[in-house]
Amino acid sequence: MMNLEAVFVASSIALVLGYHLHFLRQLRNTPQATTVGLARKLRRSWVAAIVERRDGILAIQTLRNWSMSASFMASTAILIAAALFGFLFSADKTSALVHEFNVMGSQSSSLLTVKFILLAVDFLATFFSFSMCLRYYNYVALMINTPSDAPEERTVETSVEYLERAASHFTLGMRGYYFAIPLAAWLFGPIWLLAGSVALTIALHRHDHIV
Repeated sequence: MMNLEAVFVASSIALVLGYHLHFLRQLRNTPQATTVGLARKLRRSWVAAIVERRDGILAIQTLRNWSMSASFMASTAILIAAALFGFLFSADKTSALVHEFNVMGSQSSSLLTVKFILLAVDFLATFFSFSMCLRYYNYVALMINTPSDAPEERTVETSVEYLERAASHFTLGMRGYYFAIPLAAWLFGPIWLLAGSVALTIALHRHDHIV
């Protein structure tokens, strides 16, 4: 049974990892065909327009909206992680419902504990990503609104660099939420893990590419 579970887990990892390697190659070779590449282009145009017009109010309002989204996601992630760790230390961790749906998988309580730990670690990594995102948004707000003797092009390049770092961490944070779907499904057995991975890959492909 453990060997069968290992096959399902390995297949799920290979599927999700393979998709992301393929997507990164597309992002490097044909960024215009991806939503991430389009967003990068739009962010650069936004920063250039803000710096040229010196519209600090619009910049702060936009960054505030982005920061509020990242803050909400970070708060939610750390609360979920804390709840999962609390569940691990509770007396009754194994529910009959989990074992009832666990077909073709191991019934080991140790493996179930590992699943919960992986899920909690995923949300901790998600919290970290959104926290770093907030930090870089603060940097961008400071750079855009602080008078500088540097040329406008230099200000734009520096602001775009930090904005891209913020956006990358936001994307990583969202991926953390997405990865939680197959991880949570794995609690009910490896076949659900594979099904969740397939569904996630299809959804990400539709989200990551411009139709």
